[in-house]
Amino acid sequence: MPKRPFRVLEIGVGESARKLVDLSLKPSHAAVEFVGVDARHVRYGKYLREKGLSLKPKNLQVRSRANAIPFLREQPDESFSHMYAHFTLEHIDYAGRQTLFHHVMRTLKPNATFAIVEDAPHSRQLKSELEKAGFVVHARRISSQELLRLGSEHSQLNVLEHIRAMQLFNFLPEKAPKWLKGLRGPKTRKEFEDSMVKWYRDVLRKKLMAILGNNSLEGQKAVQQILLDIPLYWSQKPFVVIRAKKPLKKS
Repeated sequence: MPKRPFRVLEIGVGESARKLVDLSLKPSHAAVEFVGVDARHVRYGKYLREKGLSLKPKNLQVRSRANAIPFLREQPDESFSHMYAHFTLEHIDYAGRQTLFHHVMRTLKPNATFAIVEDAPHSRQLKSELEKAGFVVHARRISSQELLRLGSEHSQLNVLEHIRAMQLFNFLPEKAPKWLKGLRGPKTRKEFEDSMVKWYRDVLRKKLMAILGNNSLEGQKAVQQILLDIPLYWSQKPFVVIRAKKPLKKS
C-alpha cells in the first residue's frame, strides 16, 4: 500500500497566502503538499514576484473564492497531516464552526493537530466547542511579539489593531481624544479602563451578532461567553494559540 503524502491545509490563507507560500518554498518541505483555501480572491502571484519568483511551487495548491466546509466535504477521510487557521474562526457562526470541526476531525489523520490562532477572548469558547467535537485541546496565550513570529499576514494586521486599541486604553483620562472622552466621560483611571472595556465589548457584540447564524440560541450563548472574556484582550498576552489534536484510534 503506497504511503500517503504529508498534506498541510491552511483555512483562510488571506489575500497573499504569505505563510503558506513561505512554508512551501522551504527546501526541507519539498515533499510536503501545502493546500490553502479562502473565501476571498487570493493573489499569491504578487507575493511570489516580490520574492523574485515567476512560477508557483509544485507543492502548493490554493483554492480561491472557496468556502472551507464544501472544500473539506470533498476531501477523503484522514487525508491531512496538519491543519491551521489564523484569525478565521471568529468570522464563522456557531453552527458553521461545529460543521467545520466535524470535517476537520474526519479529514485529519489520527494524532494530527488543528492549530488555531485568535484573540484571547475567543479561547474558552473555542476550547469548549473543540472538546465537544472530540479533540484533545491545549490553549496557550501569547504576546504580540510571539504572534508576529508566526509569520502570517493576519498576524501583523492583528498586532497593529491591538497596538491602536492599547494606545486608547493607556491614555490618561484628561488627555483622551475628544471623541473617546465624549463617548464615556470618565473621571478616574479605573472609570476610564472600565469604560474602555465596555466600549470594546459593545463593538465586538455588534460585529459577532452581524454574522448570520449567531442569532440562534446556541450562537447567542457563544457570543456571550466571548464577551465575558473581553478583559483578556487588554493584557500583555492578548492572543491565544489553540492546539486541537485528533485522538489515536482505539485498538
